[in-house]
Amino acid sequence: MVRPYKRCLRCDALTPSHIPAIDYAGYRVEISNGEDYQAKLAGYPPEELCAKCTAPLAAVTNLEWRLVFDEKGGAEALAFYQRLRFSQWLRCDNRADPRHKGKFNAEIDIPAGVFNHGSVTCAVCARVFDLRDKEVKRRVYEGVIKAQIESYNVQREEFGMRITTLEEVQRDEDIDTAVTYFPSITGGPPVSFIAGHYLALSAQTTGARADAAWRYIKFMCSEDAMRIRVKTLVDAGWGAWVDPRYLAQFGHEDIYNAVAKERIDFFNNVGRNSRVEPYCDGYKSVITKELRLPIDLALDPVKRADPSNAVATCAARVNTYVIGRLPAAVLRQRERLGMLLVGVTAIILVVAGRKIFQLLRSTAQRSTEGFGVTERTWRRTVRAWSFLLIAVASVFIWSYLPLLRGLVMAFQDYRILGGSAFVGLRNFVEVFSNRDFYVYMWQTCVYVSLSLALGFAAPIALAILLSEIPRGKVFMRVVYYLPNVTTGLVTMFLWKQLLFNTTEEGVLNRVLMMTPGWVYYAVPLALGLSVLAASVATVRAGNHLAGTGMIIIGLGFLVATAFIAPVREPLRWLQDPLLAMPSVIIPGIWAGTGAGCLVYLAALKGIPDEHYEAADMDGAGSVTKFWNVTVPSIKALIIINFVGSFIGAFQAAQNIFVMTAGGPANKTMTIGLDIWYNSFLFLKFGYATSEAWILGSLLIGFTLMQLQLLNKVEFKKATE
Repeated sequence: MVRPYKRCLRCDALTPSHIPAIDYAGYRVEISNGEDYQAKLAGYPPEELCAKCTAPLAAVTNLEWRLVFDEKGGAEALAFYQRLRFSQWLRCDNRADPRHKGKFNAEIDIPAGVFNHGSVTCAVCARVFDLRDKEVKRRVYEGVIKAQIESYNVQREEFGMRITTLEEVQRDEDIDTAVTYFPSITGGPPVSFIAGHYLALSAQTTGARADAAWRYIKFMCSEDAMRIRVKTLVDAGWGAWVDPRYLAQFGHEDIYNAVAKERIDFFNNVGRNSRVEPYCDGYKSVITKELRLPIDLALDPVKRADPSNAVATCAARVNTYVIGRLPAAVLRQRERLGMLLVGVTAIILVVAGRKIFQLLRSTAQRSTEGFGVTERTWRRTVRAWSFLLIAVASVFIWSYLPLLRGLVMAFQDYRILGGSAFVGLRNFVEVFSNRDFYVYMWQTCVYVSLSLALGFAAPIALAILLSEIPRGKVFMRVVYYLPNVTTGLVTMFLWKQLLFNTTEEGVLNRVLMMTPGWVYYAVPLALGLSVLAASVATVRAGNHLAGTGMIIIGLGFLVATAFIAPVREPLRWLQDPLLAMPSVIIPGIWAGTGAGCLVYLAALKGIPDEHYEAADMDGAGSVTKFWNVTVPSIKALIIINFVGSFIGAFQAAQNIFVMTAGGPANKTMTIGLDIWYNSFLFLKFGYATSEAWILGSLLIGFTLMQLQLLNKVEFKKATE
């Protein structure tokens, strides 16, 4: 998928090259395939020339890697995936014809574009099938594979081929499993991919510790260690799955003689055309994240992106932003823009920091009550700091110190094992130059909007309903709070594997498919009419702004009835680009609404009953009392929770990672999740820290708002 290049120092052109030879003998390292390695080195050209200006290229230089799966094979493989997934076909059931030999042994491919208005002919018995016939249509299959086999359902699946790594091949008593090479699209010898277990020394390890580590590595790669591994596997009953070469080498001839000849040949040849995992920077990002995008686009049953365009777009993006580099002229131009944006960000942080300091200082000066008010000022100060010292030190160590360290990392090419170099504004330039940053920022805004629209009002409404029920209040509170007791990870997997199951066995799919068609129209119609009726009462009560909003919501429900259709096929939920974002939000709302409503319940108990009694005497209805008594009384709490929910939603990552990992086709990728990927998976700490600082500068205004509100809020004890 990737190819190394050398850059010409004269014309700056790239020329395909090869991975430099490693002088194993100079490092005193013995390799088992020394002769094969020397033969490979003999095939290298004695001198490499620039493909553009024919200038000699340096024998040893830093290689530049490029993704090349769009040049040959990539689009064809992706098109093959599409055929496996979406091609339509049927079986000929003319068993009476002697040419079928009494079996369904003829599969008929249906060409694209003839499904609704054409016919196909069986190649065995020449029977014609009219595709306009409903009975024939019901017998049409789509594809020969499923796009995804859920792990919890795998025992009920039947499959004829499974792509896996060699060490993951398991013994199965029920399925006769055979192992073979992955087929080659070019017709040449199959190429295997070697990505085994690596043992290495850190460059910072020296002295006796380095000697001990090297002795351990040398033993683990020795024949004695392999003999112990093979004996352990044989004793455990896994001898038939061991590489036959080692069975013969270490004296297990009885097991070796029982192994099929094809399996012996397979293991003898598996490494002959193998290639080792590339070591280029960003390759882990390519195989875990970037290559997922063209596959998701090609296997989307709605869009079915053109394979050639999908791989070309992916290659261009990877070669520009992931493993490639921007041209020097473009980099200089964007660096000026980056300096401007970083300057604006710094000004925002300085101004906001000053404002925060002033708010905190005014709060401290305003507080005149407390422990030791009769003492002298300096004694009170010493006494107060003696109590606060541990808390302040803890906050400084775990909050502000990492914040300052992150500020330094944002201007570094940070390396965990040392050797970090300052790169100035390059990280910020790369962030602002990356188109994905703006796409993920927009999707983050969508996530925040949906989270607040679907989940912010739910605890308030639930708290009001629970405060009005005459009996069973404690029981209902416990019921609604229980989901919050469950670990968030368990909640996510519960929804992902049980409710969002994409098959007909999924809970939500089964409920939706069993629901009568008239319900799909009656429910939004009833909701729309109810909201419109409530909006009339709200407007009459004098709250025109809230009434207008309710009218819009009610009309939205009514308009939705024109677009709703009964569900008759299983929904794909987390695999559907349109449904994925709401689907990752709903489980969090379900789990958190109960806990949030308890906070509002406590606030509602702090509202004096006299206020409601006065409203009743004035003839106010339920809606009027809600807008003119309840909302003003808990307004501060609503705003504080809104600001906190807003900031928290912008940093969302864990729920999305568990549910979709950012897919499908990166439709649920947010800035918070992208920061996690770049830092802890791809080890691009400088880039990720720059993203975090940009996100923090955008949210600092809401932090100021939160502090100002807290500065004005008065907390009261609620009555029982």
